[in-house]
Amino acid sequence: MRIPDSFTRRNYLRALNRTKNDLAEIQYQLATQSKVNKPSDNPLSNSRIMRLQSQLKSINTYRTNISYGKSMLDSTISALDGMQSEVENIVVELTKLNSPVVDNTLESFATFIEGTIKNLVELANTDFNGQYNFGGTENGSKPFTYNETNDKVIQNVQHIGGDKEVRISKGIKQKFNISGKEVFQSVAKQTGNLNSESNPGDVQSASSKIYDAQGNEYTLNTIYTKTADNTYSLKYTIVDKDSNEIKNETLSDIKFNSQTGNFESINGDPFGEIHIEMPDNKIDFVIDVSKLQEKSSATNIKTALSQKANIFDVLISIKQGLKEGKKPTAEQVQMVKDFNQHLLNKLSKAGGIQNKLDSVETVLNSRELEVTQLLSAEKDVDVAKALVDLQTKQYTLDLTYKISSMILPKSLMDYL
Repeated sequence: MRIPDSFTRRNYLRALNRTKNDLAEIQYQLATQSKVNKPSDNPLSNSRIMRLQSQLKSINTYRTNISYGKSMLDSTISALDGMQSEVENIVVELTKLNSPVVDNTLESFATFIEGTIKNLVELANTDFNGQYNFGGTENGSKPFTYNETNDKVIQNVQHIGGDKEVRISKGIKQKFNISGKEVFQSVAKQTGNLNSESNPGDVQSASSKIYDAQGNEYTLNTIYTKTADNTYSLKYTIVDKDSNEIKNETLSDIKFNSQTGNFESINGDPFGEIHIEMPDNKIDFVIDVSKLQEKSSATNIKTALSQKANIFDVLISIKQGLKEGKKPTAEQVQMVKDFNQHLLNKLSKAGGIQNKLDSVETVLNSRELEVTQLLSAEKDVDVAKALVDLQTKQYTLDLTYKISSMILPKSLMDYL
């Protein structure tokens, strides 16, 4: 069978073009340092590369989130540490007051405590990157102001609670703040459940103890009355030790989710906080019902008090007493000591959050290295191998050009 010259020439030209294309591709890969520069180069490999690049992008986002959270947490820990030092100094000074020789120097103790109050307020207003550390989720405004004229630390925003969170992995968020509510406020947190099978008009109640800034004990009564499905009114009363009712108020429209039974709102407010201030009685605390649920089971309401009183009110009460020549009561001294321990507990909690963020960051760094290696194996050019292939293709091309003189017909241009 005779093979036509034209067939030989066509095959030769196809081989020549293929060699030139291969040579150009190797040169481009060496220039870009990438084996896959467009999807058509290797569709399967391109799919893997896109997936790995997406993983790297997510890892970098999580690391950025963690870095921000750790930075704000460092600032918070520094502020808490400063507060704890201030309160520890007060504990030392209050211990000195037990000495019988200090009766004529109470004014100097009052001045010392006033200075400490100012320092605590300043630390409570610590900010990081334009956001106040102890402002909770409403952290754009300064949380506290010390009004020296009225001798009162004023809370500037309605809510200083709420958790700030960052996403640290797919589907997982981590709280990274310690709110002002956790640190400074006396919070009567209610947990457990109301009975969803009760009828409209049925009453469900609970009682607990609260305290004023001097350590005096009161009874807090909370009475829930069902008004409609998943809806209640709340009447709370405060009774002193002589059974006198000094506060009585009713809130309506407390709603629970009809599907989950979780608390939803009080008059549309999702925080679930009732801030009660009674300056004449030196009472300042928060009733928190946000963790209360509605279930088809018997009523079970538990109330836990985070600390006996707002520390600012306690210190101001002690200072005012000293200016009047009165030493603080044992209950007041104990509340200051309890707050010192409270701060240590919050420092421990912040340290635990910091350790978790550090651990996750270590895992992300390790994962980033693994993904980077996989991406490199899938995408990066083996320079040594590519150079050998380049030399081979160049040699083949040179040889092909020499063979062309024997296969391709000559034209007049070859003789000019």
